[in-house]
Amino acid sequence: MARILKDPLLHFVLIGAAIFAFFRVADGPEESDGRRIVVTEIEIAGLSQALAMLSGQAPGEEEIRQLIEPRIREEVLYREALALGLDQDDSQIRQRLVEKMTFLIEDVHSAVPPDDAAVAAFYDANPALFEMPATRSFEQVYFSPSENGTELIAAAEAGLARLRAGEPSDGIGNGGTLARRFAAYSADALRSELGQDFAEALFSLPADGSWQGPLRSFFGAHLVRIDASTEPRVAPLAEIRDRVEAELIAERRRQANEAAYLDLRERYDVVIEMPDDLRSQ
Repeated sequence: MARILKDPLLHFVLIGAAIFAFFRVADGPEESDGRRIVVTEIEIAGLSQALAMLSGQAPGEEEIRQLIEPRIREEVLYREALALGLDQDDSQIRQRLVEKMTFLIEDVHSAVPPDDAAVAAFYDANPALFEMPATRSFEQVYFSPSENGTELIAAAEAGLARLRAGEPSDGIGNGGTLARRFAAYSADALRSELGQDFAEALFSLPADGSWQGPLRSFFGAHLVRIDASTEPRVAPLAEIRDRVEAELIAERRRQANEAAYLDLRERYDVVIEMPDDLRSQ
């Protein structure tokens, strides 16, 4: 039980539950036009106590504000959706209405296609977005743990000696479902397919076309022969212009959507009754 209680995923779930249990946005009693959103001091105090119990330390004002801002956003968009009648012929589910309002904002504030100068400027300002990772192309010979048992590494080393002596690779190793050749694989791609240890080991080897190993993977042991490699590079703009334009449009859309939301939020009197003990922190 102690191990379970230390699980970060459990903390995440419980914190989320605490937010929904203690946080309720509503019209202030003195306002009847739906333009006042109140997060009461009692609700924040309850949320603070719940978070303190879960994390072992009391949250500060900024932490509380970051936690409740998504709910304020939801309330603002929800009410705007109701004001526009987007709930008609719908299931009245709150999140669905918020989604509709979000989609409407995206339609209204869709980005204008950028010109060549804007695309080039975005490309120059964001080289990290367009860096192509290092890759390796290699042939591999697989040795199965089930067929070699405790002699797995010894079998692979014997196979390596035969390969270096000039024997063809198709007569060495064990059968399996893995491809014999991997073309232009990045470290991330190898990590997902053969494991972290294999990827790190392979990228540490010289790409000189010689047989090397053994390397361990999820599946067993491998001998490898790297015959091509590339280093990290930023692709020329002409080569990836469509991708750069798509990224720029997406960034402009995000900025426009955020500006539209902030404009809507300004129409509301959002009251966050932060307890004094949190405010002092």
